[in-house]
Amino acid sequence: MSTRDSHRANQAIVALLLITAISSLALVGCSSKTAKTTATDSDFRALPIVSQKSGDSHALLDPGVFLINSRNDLTAMGLIDDFGQTNFARQSLIVLALGERPTGGYSARIVGVQQAPEGVYVQGIAYAPSPESANTMAITHPYDAVVVPKVVGTVYSEIESQVTPAQ
Repeated sequence: MSTRDSHRANQAIVALLLITAISSLALVGCSSKTAKTTATDSDFRALPIVSQKSGDSHALLDPGVFLINSRNDLTAMGLIDDFGQTNFARQSLIVLALGERPTGGYSARIVGVQQAPEGVYVQGIAYAPSPESANTMAITHPYDAVVVPKVVGTVYSEIESQVTPAQ
C-alpha cells in the first residue's frame, strides 16, 4: 500500500470515527439530551438567531451542545474573549462544540433553535473533511455559537453529520 493510499485510508477511518462520535453525541449528548416528548408542533417557538460565530477554541476539548446564560458560565467555558459582549440579562449563548479533532477540515453549524415547554431544541450539522481532501495536519477544536433571546431549560440536540466535499 502506498503512502498516499495509507493516508486516504487513515482519513476514511477518522471520518467514520467522527460520524460515529457525533451520532453518539446526538443520541446521548454531553450537556444535552435527546428528546422524548409529546409536544406538538404548536408548542415549539422558533428563536431568532441574533448573531452567529464559528471558530476554533482550545477551551472546548469535549464535544457537546452547551447553553450559557451568565458571564460566570462563559468564563468557566473559556470563551470570555469571544463572547464577552453578550447581554446575559436578555440573551443566551448556545455552543455546538465538536471537541478535539485530529486535522483541519472539520466545522460545525447551528441551523435552528426552538423553545418548547420542556426545554430548548438545537439543530446543527457537524461537518467532517472528505477522505480525498487535503487538510491541515493540526489538532483543531471547531465550534459554532449563536446568540438568541434568553432561554432556560434542558437542552435537547439533533446533530446531523455530513462529509464536506473535496475541493
